[in-house]
Amino acid sequence: MTGLSPELARLSASAALLAVLMPGYAALQSWYTGVLVHAHRTRPITEAVALYLGVTSALLFVAVRWQRYPGIHSALVAFTCAGVLQTLWLQYRTRAERAVLEPPGRLVSARPLS
Repeated sequence: MTGLSPELARLSASAALLAVLMPGYAALQSWYTGVLVHAHRTRPITEAVALYLGVTSALLFVAVRWQRYPGIHSALVAFTCAGVLQTLWLQYRTRAERAVLEPPGRLVSARPLS
């Protein structure tokens, strides 16, 4: 038992469902960010953060003007949509670096020094 009123418990449960994608895209964002930092190419990270800020701001602005859904739902939809777009942008911007990476767990054969 959470100690929440039934109405607040329902609101919390539905809000949690809206946030279900967040851990997955956060893990991918970390991977793509690491790839870019390793390659010494950090501009795409700034672009992705700017995209996140712009999409979140636009969606929250619309949600506040429209006021059709509870604030927690509007905020989580805005954050999730912006986070997914940020992740997709990072995925796109890391395609060249990821193409040269070896798949995880694959042994790299030794090359002769000559």
